[in-house]
Amino acid sequence: MTKKELEQVSLENLREIVSGHSYKIFTWGKKNDGMMVDLTTANVMLTVYDAMKKESQELFEKRIKQSREWFMKAVGICWRCVK
Repeated sequence: MTKKELEQVSLENLREIVSGHSYKIFTWGKKNDGMMVDLTTANVMLTVYDAMKKESQELFEKRIKQSREWFMKAVGICWRCVK
């Protein structure tokens, strides 16, 4: 297995995961803060994001970039929305 580079959280990176059928390791700038995001999770997050109003999309994007905790909250909300 090859070592993956840490990536900054962004919607573009989520879209790359979905289009490339892969995963990425996201970081929020802290050492040892990496978290792996897989294809299914990225797809769920983008599905919910694309269904949001413009104002909500801006807040969603701001929050997921803010911290790991906000990202995890967003993941939980997205999973509840698509059930």
